[in-house]
Amino acid sequence: MTFVKGEGQLRHQFFGRYSARIAIGFSDMKSALSAIDFLVGKWEAIENNGRVGIVFEGSDPELKKVLDQLEEFGAPKEKVSSLKYSVDYGEIFEVTIPVTAKEQEKLWGRILK
Repeated sequence: MTFVKGEGQLRHQFFGRYSARIAIGFSDMKSALSAIDFLVGKWEAIENNGRVGIVFEGSDPELKKVLDQLEEFGAPKEKVSSLKYSVDYGEIFEVTIPVTAKEQEKLWGRILK
């Protein structure tokens, strides 16, 4: 098992019905795309001004599932959705997402057949 580390932040969106946008930055696009394969919810890879990451936007119940999973990967849920510094943004958090190389998946698939 390999891991990718990212730094993220949640943005609360209170206009109309509540939703949230979570962005997680990674060191490269390969890491970002690997992370998407192992996260629940609809994530989109982005590249903007030399920064690479993934973005999720949604509300309950999908948001709850995403927050639960991020907590499993080391991001404290209360920190992610915090209002400590701003009504608009949660605190910056770190997350370590376990990913399996595609080559490993192919190898295990051949072994388990």
